[in-house]
Amino acid sequence: MVIDAWELPEDRMDESIARWREHVGLIHAAPGFRDARLHRRLYAESRLDLVNAAHWDSIDARDAALANPDFTASATAAGYEESGPGGRRSHARCNQGPTSAATPQNPAMGLSSTPPSAP
Repeated sequence: MVIDAWELPEDRMDESIARWREHVGLIHAAPGFRDARLHRRLYAESRLDLVNAAHWDSIDARDAALANPDFTASATAAGYEESGPGGRRSHARCNQGPTSAATPQNPAMGLSSTPPSAP
């Protein structure tokens, strides 16, 4: 599992969600990609605004997909740098297997989830 989290200004939230959907659309057919889910904060006082959780067969598969020139060109054009889409970014990698299905809302974490739109 790969987890990315962003702290964003409120005015960048909808744009960032739209860009995330575009990027998942670009990598959905990549070898080793399983799924991704974006979680959006429910409460204004939450520290993290968006949290992406993606499942891959391996870190190598994820790194290869994200190194694809089509993906990197799109990410650069969208403003996805190390800081993320217009905000501060945190990143974590976990090598555990797939987790149980995410619930639509997780009030304990102050997040709601957004599945990617169908490609």
